[in-house]
Amino acid sequence: MINSYISKQVNLSHAKIIVFSEVLASEGVSKYISTFVNNVEIRPDCNIIVSRCSAEDFLNNSAPSLETLSARYYEQVLSSSEYTGFTPNTSLTNFYSSYKDYTSQPIAILGGINSNSTHNVDLENSYVDLNGSYKADETPIKNKTNIEFTGIAVFNQDKMIGELTRNGFSLPLNVH
Repeated sequence: MINSYISKQVNLSHAKIIVFSEVLASEGVSKYISTFVNNVEIRPDCNIIVSRCSAEDFLNNSAPSLETLSARYYEQVLSSSEYTGFTPNTSLTNFYSSYKDYTSQPIAILGGINSNSTHNVDLENSYVDLNGSYKADETPIKNKTNIEFTGIAVFNQDKMIGELTRNGFSLPLNVH
């Protein structure tokens, strides 16, 4: 629809991420995932992220500090799955394959806005969990980029059913 309102054609071939809000993910994402998979412009290796806040807030608060190009920023940050255990590398293809497979369920990267980025955090006098059982938007680290990726969004079929950290599984508040 946006192509009918602007003079140029929208091209999504450079998209690096697809962001769903936690609320939308818990309602089901199958129709969106199927649309993305069937769109030749969207690369199959773009990452799937579930934001603990609205997708709009998540994207608006993304302010890369070490990169000028946001695409390169997401590419570098999301590659941290290669050397940390805080997030998986979940591509559109992997998500769709797990969704359609009867022997596995899809997972996605859990993202959030760092609530500590707007005020100072005294790490010496505050509680820090050395086991790293934080979820996105809960870490005590002051972060200039405002967003963080920590944890895994766990799905059953196309619906998000919970969150996984290094230390366990928890259900979202709106899932019973």
